[in-house]
Amino acid sequence: MPQKTALLTWPVLHQGKLALTLLVALLLSVAACSSGMPKTWQQVDMFDVLGESAASLMALFWLWLLMISRPRGRVTNWLIIGTSLYWLTTVLDLIDEFIKYPPDMRLFAWLESLPVPIGMVMISIGLVQWLAEQQSINRQLAQREHFQREHQLIDPVTQLYNARYFMLQLQREIELHRLTSKPLAVAMVDIDGFAQHNRRWGMALADNCLRSLAGAIELRLRAQDLACRFTSDRFVMLLPETSAEIATAVVDGLHQHSQMLQPQPLSVTAVTINLNVHETADELITRLTMRLDWQKRCRYANGQGVA
Repeated sequence: MPQKTALLTWPVLHQGKLALTLLVALLLSVAACSSGMPKTWQQVDMFDVLGESAASLMALFWLWLLMISRPRGRVTNWLIIGTSLYWLTTVLDLIDEFIKYPPDMRLFAWLESLPVPIGMVMISIGLVQWLAEQQSINRQLAQREHFQREHQLIDPVTQLYNARYFMLQLQREIELHRLTSKPLAVAMVDIDGFAQHNRRWGMALADNCLRSLAGAIELRLRAQDLACRFTSDRFVMLLPETSAEIATAVVDGLHQHSQMLQPQPLSVTAVTINLNVHETADELITRLTMRLDWQKRCRYANGQGVA
């Protein structure tokens, strides 16, 4: 149904241009026929008639396509007017195969020739502007698609990117690391006892705490770093061109900072590691998770974690 509606709407928008073009074609045809004498059948070249007829029909077909596919506007006007001029010359060319004009009459010879370059120039201008218009539309569509894709990769609670986006960026950074040999560090932050906090505070307060921690993490990152929410109670950070010492300094202090978060203080565990040679993204995350779990067990054993 939408396609049928479009096909019926566009010609109505251009009915004035269509009526004017057909009227001019009719007047030119009447004027040409009344200004000359019909040729005998022996003088008519049927091959030329066939060629001129095909050219005229194709030009008319192009004009029809423009009118059913283009909305009103400057670009459409250039294309329709240029194509109309070209079609009118093909009509005169076809009539010329059947009518012999007086030797001193050059008007119709000029009308067959002069509108052609004018029409071609107008069509060219329209096509160039159509290209610019389409490029603008493509950019808008690409931005919309990019927004939709990124929207699906954003955690709705913290507004950080999610684990899927992190893995995509981590794979990209690993490939760059292979080329540049610059260090690459990752960090993981876990909220101690978040499940108990969720039950104790309720989901709304727990979400506010997540947003506060996400903001605290982002404040500690540099422009080239990336923070994402990895699971319900874990955050990951991608730290390109970062050594183990600098990565530790980046996340150092989150323990103290988390104790001052509003609306509710949190206790967190944070670890950092660097990429090993020939290590994949999945292997790196597995090693990081194991390091974090080991660190949490050590904190619990020392009585520093939340039971």
